[in-house]
Amino acid sequence: MSVSSTRPMISAEPGAILATMLDVLHAQEGQYFGAIGLRFTLFETIDCFALAVVQGGRDLEITLLGLVGEILISAVQRKQAELALHDSQLQLAQSQKLEAVCLRFGTVNGPSTRLRGELMLNKMVSDGLGLGTVTVRNGRVWRPILSIDDLVQALVAVIDSDCKSGIFNLCSVNLTIREYANAVAHLTGARIEVLADTPTYNFIMSSQKFCDTFGFEFTTNLYTIVETLIEFYREQGGGAAAN
Repeated sequence: MSVSSTRPMISAEPGAILATMLDVLHAQEGQYFGAIGLRFTLFETIDCFALAVVQGGRDLEITLLGLVGEILISAVQRKQAELALHDSQLQLAQSQKLEAVCLRFGTVNGPSTRLRGELMLNKMVSDGLGLGTVTVRNGRVWRPILSIDDLVQALVAVIDSDCKSGIFNLCSVNLTIREYANAVAHLTGARIEVLADTPTYNFIMSSQKFCDTFGFEFTTNLYTIVETLIEFYREQGGGAAAN
């Protein structure tokens, strides 16, 4: 038994493909052959045709042929296909009644074995303890902070609640950079050094919707968050000067 293949021929007609095989198929006594073909379209853009020719007698030989072509579609047809896909996805989501509670966090803050020292509040505390100086840029810009303790308790509240969907902000405090610096300087005894402002973003958020929906109360504030960081850095041997 032998299996051979030929190069795909650019023709969509099975008869035309068979006609090109006269050099391959040799009619002779005791020999016979048959052919079977399959044509199909993939993703509405790829037109495929496969043909298998079996020649038998004293020997068995199978010849495989294939044809692949691209179906060009217009921009309008492509847009219609995209809209149809979107509608089918929407219908699937509605049929399965997919629901989700989405939480938008402020910058999560708290002790960690891999504490990111470059984050604003972490750096302020580290510099205040180690260098005795807290530097401030863009002091009037707002930043939200979410303590890790409040984050954990908020997730528990969501899990225990009957609320099935919604989008909520979540932050323990939302203050200006200067207000964070004032608290760190007060608790570490450091002085504040004000530097020139730089281009940056302003980020103000409210967690009132989350509190009203889940009956939630935050347990931390600016001073308890900073005190927790101070205790952590001191346990690690100090602030920036010790790094």
